[in-house]
Amino acid sequence: MLDRILNSRQSSSKESEYEDCFQCRMIGGGGLVGLGSYIIYYSFQRRNIPTANKLSVFASAFIGSVVMTLGTMRLLGIHEWKNIPNKQQSKPES
Repeated sequence: MLDRILNSRQSSSKESEYEDCFQCRMIGGGGLVGLGSYIIYYSFQRRNIPTANKLSVFASAFIGSVVMTLGTMRLLGIHEWKNIPNKQQSKPES
């Protein structure tokens, strides 16, 4: 079984040919949205603690919103980072 997993990774040499299945996007995106919601919820719970630093509360809420945004992008199938050119492919040939 391990050989089948390793061989399937090696057979797809181009990243642009890779397509996510619906179930993979739902599990991955749902997990990220849930994690982001958890982080935001507890960052707002920390506001009520008098010794909590305001900057750390803001930073936690910001990180939670970034994680939720990544989860939403995963759910919708938006891959903006795919368009970034790979440095290894852009090497000039000698």
